[in-house]
Amino acid sequence: MAASLRLSVSQCLRAALLWLLLTWAQCLEMTCIEVKKSYVAKGFDETEMPFYAVSGENLEICPQGQSCCSRSMEDKLTSLSRKEHNRQLEESFKLLKTVFASRTQKFDSE
Repeated sequence: MAASLRLSVSQCLRAALLWLLLTWAQCLEMTCIEVKKSYVAKGFDETEMPFYAVSGENLEICPQGQSCCSRSMEDKLTSLSRKEHNRQLEESFKLLKTVFASRTQKFDSE
């Protein structure tokens, strides 16, 4: 009987530990800590984002359920993405322009 009681206490301790770990992990998710780190790393102000997950039903890009994203964050990140994309396109076109200019000069001189 003592062995079975010890086993059930052990199982209860494991269940309690598992519950604590799951609760802790969920709290980390709901507080948006990781999203805030990434958002600030992009150069944005951390006060612009929610501290806890909020309803995202008005969002277009971020998840529409519980989300650490706001509409203003979406707008700012979309603008940043557009700028980065345009910059990369310009760099690619500069290389092509240089190649075409070089080939044109070579063709014209022959």
